[in-house]
Amino acid sequence: SGIPEHKRLSTRARNAPGKYYVDGNSLICGLCPKLAPKNCRVNEANWSCEVFKQPESPEEDSQLRDAMDMSCVQCIHDDGDDEWGQPPHETPPKP
Repeated sequence: SGIPEHKRLSTRARNAPGKYYVDGNSLICGLCPKLAPKNCRVNEANWSCEVFKQPESPEEDSQLRDAMDMSCVQCIHDDGDDEWGQPPHETPPKP
């Protein structure tokens, strides 16, 4: 992504581990929680939006992607770690 490495790392820590995250440019417009309520919320403590849970289904992934595509300040990012947002080392075992 085009975000400087130091800013990307500092803002990712406020998000759930995985491929999707909201950077420090969030305007708290409410779009993210409205479009992806199972994955995004407003964090009033630091006045930003955050991905509190990575997608666990194609539907959640699609909703988060819609929020990312519709963001007026392009503050939602996808680093593409793995399907449904779980880095390879954190992928839960299949039953």
